Amino acid sequence: MERNVEVKIIQYDVTYINKNAGSIPTKILPNKMTLIMGDDYAMNSIEGFLGQFSLIYIANLKRKKVTTLLKLFDKKYYYEGNLGELPIGIDEMKSMILKPTGQKRTILDFEANEYDIENVGIDGMKVYSTDEIRVKSPNGNTPYKLIDEVLLQFYTKLSVLEMYLTAESYDLDSASIKIFAVPDDYILVPKLKMEKTLSELFK
Repeated sequence: MERNVEVKIIQYDVTYINKNAGSIPTKILPNKMTLIMGDDYAMNSIEGFLGQFSLIYIANLKRKKVTTLLKLFDKKYYYEGNLGELPIGIDEMKSMILKPTGQKRTILDFEANEYDIENVGIDGMKVYSTDEIRVKSPNGNTPYKLIDEVLLQFYTKLSVLEMYLTAESYDLDSASIKIFAVPDDYILVPKLKMEKTLSELFK
């Protein structure tokens, strides 16, 4: 019998910091990202080009492993990450410095804690997270693993894309546990093939 689980859904507005990604104007790229969390899973998805492109990260928060799914026209690939490995394409941002400021602000009716972020992106950038959305270790396979709260506003770098994401909606719903499974029509590929396919998008 198919099992349904309660899910928390956050939709983020995506702002691109640069005008171009390689030869592609960022104004034509997807401007929304969806995060779905439930039953020890977190799934980030970004889609565009009239359904011809999608990039999905499915994190098993308990096992600290991420599966990357990439759809590009007729290609459908997935890669299963190792323990603690970041999703394919996400910059580790080793030089990033996070400093809690002690300040708070309200985002989507949630009280959010403020962090200064240094050595990445642009000067004066802030990160906001909240403990009012209950998820255990939501950032374990991200550059923000030191923040044990759900991110509501943050910077990330995907391949050559520098993005600033801001939560714009939050919902509770129920869904089949199968949404966190890899569809049957995706092909398992090595890490290098997945990295090459993703990087070639922005040449």
